[in-house]
Order: sequence, then C-alpha cells, then structure tokens
Amino acid sequence: MRGSADKAKAPARPDNFQIEVEVPEGFDAEHLKGVEQVVHRCLIHHTLLQPPTITIKVKTPILA
Repeated sequence: MRGSADKAKAPARPDNFQIEVEVPEGFDAEHLKGVEQVVHRCLIHHTLLQPPTITIKVKTPILA
C-alpha cells in the first residue's frame, strides 16, 4: 500500500489523499471487491470522512 497527499494552504494541511493498494497477480473480481470493502471500513478512512471533535485547552501553571 502506498499513500500520498498534496499540501493545501490556508490553513496548511494535507489534502487530496491518494491511496494505492497493490494486490497479487491473479486476484479475481470477488477478491478485489473484498479488498475494496476492507479499505472503505478502515478506521483512518472513516476519521478523515467524519472529522472528530477536537478540544484544545491552554493551561498556565498555578503559582502558590
């Protein structure tokens, strides 16, 4: 498997992900379909399609 992405600006971030999954020679249509189904169930795939909520807290030390 290979992956790449373009760099987007404003804000800077990866964008336009390209994923290549290489399968052994001779895979039949049924096996190719199974590989594609697994790829679409991937945790990272789902995270990118439905971005998570992100909470950021900036804390300062408590001085005694």
